[in-house]
Amino acid sequence: MRSVEFNANDFMDGVEATNTGLPGNQQLDPAETARLEANFAAYLAAGGRGDLLAPDVHWDNRRGEAFITAYRQTQKGGRLVDLRGQLKRLMANRCPSCGGARPGELDHHLPKSGYQEFSVFPPNLVACCGSCNRTKTADVGAGAEEAFLHPYFDKVPPVPFIQVTVHVGERHLRATLAFDEAAAIEDEQLKARMRHHFETIDVDAQLESEVGELIGEASAEFQETQPPPSRDTVRDALLKMADRKAGYFGAGCWQAAVFRAMAQSDLYCDGGYRVTEETMLEPAE
Repeated sequence: MRSVEFNANDFMDGVEATNTGLPGNQQLDPAETARLEANFAAYLAAGGRGDLLAPDVHWDNRRGEAFITAYRQTQKGGRLVDLRGQLKRLMANRCPSCGGARPGELDHHLPKSGYQEFSVFPPNLVACCGSCNRTKTADVGAGAEEAFLHPYFDKVPPVPFIQVTVHVGERHLRATLAFDEAAAIEDEQLKARMRHHFETIDVDAQLESEVGELIGEASAEFQETQPPPSRDTVRDALLKMADRKAGYFGAGCWQAAVFRAMAQSDLYCDGGYRVTEETMLEPAE
């Protein structure tokens, strides 16, 4: 989970995007334009939170269906494909929801099936990985603590919030991730929303392969070091890796959390890193 700086001036205006995407020669009339602009202003005021923003039933008609159809223009060859590219580049090649996979899809933060008016509203479109897009579903949250985090409007605190447990065995080496209940997040509602997001997306499952690769790459370096490094040498190296990742991705990044947990594991630092790639592929005991 991470926040992303969104500058509306860098993107197409919501009304322009809607007019551009509408099928045929359709265009919004002045009354529709004014209503849609009011919808967009309400969205920004609510920070895209579905618990604060009810769908505008005015668009529950053919015009609303046309808005949904307009979204197809963000696909390859469509009139809004450049908007799609902009939104993907904004994420710097990392899904803002899980922090792992590449953001290859666009998610409607508030689902277009219920909020037709935001079908091509740029602040409602978030580039993410396909797995997070499917896992999030169309649920907007029944209450404040279940409102899904919006990477453009919700500011994730610059503190560690992922708890990592490293498992070292004779034939396996892996780590599991959980939301850290002890995280120093003063805003209790935001903390609850972060926890809900983390668990709904199932960050541990989403990042399983990436965490394995991260551990494997670090372990390979220690295995190749001659003479074999001491416990303190391994620990210091891991902490430096964690600091580099935190400096680049932020204090709450999962990579830094994994490296710090590895550094805290005496089993790993004392030689647990020698578990080979072949044995890691075998079922854990």
